[in-house]
Amino acid sequence: MAVLVTGVEFTQAEFDTAAAAWDNPDWAEISVHAYLHRWGEADGDPAYQDIEDRLAEPPPVRVPSLVLHGERDGDNLAATTEGKDELFTGPYERALLPGVGHFPPREAPAATAQAILRLAADPAASRR
Repeated sequence: MAVLVTGVEFTQAEFDTAAAAWDNPDWAEISVHAYLHRWGEADGDPAYQDIEDRLAEPPPVRVPSLVLHGERDGDNLAATTEGKDELFTGPYERALLPGVGHFPPREAPAATAQAILRLAADPAASRR
C-alpha cells in the first residue's frame, strides 16, 4: 500500500520510517516555527541575528547553477525562485518542472538527470 504525502507517493515502510521522527513532543512546534521564520512570519533566535543579517545579502553565485523547481511544490512555492537571475553571475538556468512537487529528483528522476547532464556537458549554454 502506498501513502500519498504532498503529491509524493511513499511505500508504507518508507512512511513508517519517516514517521518515527515525528514521535517527538516538540516536532510540530519546531517545524511550524521553522517554516514561519523562513517565510518571514516569525522572529528567529536573537543569538543568530548576525548570521541572519549576513544571509540577507547573499554574494553572487559565480559557478554554473541549475535550479529545478517543482511546479506543484506546496512547501517552497515556485514564485520563490522567480526573478533571482541577479544572484547569479555565472551560467544559470531555472527550470520549472510541470506536475512535480517538492522532491524533483524523486518525482522526476529522468528530467532531473537530463538537466544536470546538460549543465555538466556545456555550462556556458545555460540560459540567463
